[in-house]
Amino acid sequence: MLPSQQSQVGWTRAVAPEAATGFLASLYDRIRARSSRGQVGHFWQAQALDPVGLEAVFHHTQALIDEPAPLTRSQAELIALVVSATNGCDYCVAA
Repeated sequence: MLPSQQSQVGWTRAVAPEAATGFLASLYDRIRARSSRGQVGHFWQAQALDPVGLEAVFHHTQALIDEPAPLTRSQAELIALVVSATNGCDYCVAA
């Protein structure tokens, strides 16, 4: 990936969806398909310089939220929201 294809997310380098190619582009498609807004959030873009690591985090997140699980997806997201607010993570609360 060329430096011109990277973007800044805060102080972290990231890969914008329109700059993604190959494996990363297909991974972004999977992420976008699961998004309620049909977008690839900055959380995912900031991890895209390591596509294999990004895929691992994506699968881990799916494993925690998807069925079978004792909580619904909404309940799990609300717990994440409360934890983020308690920890003072404004970005996570906004996301």
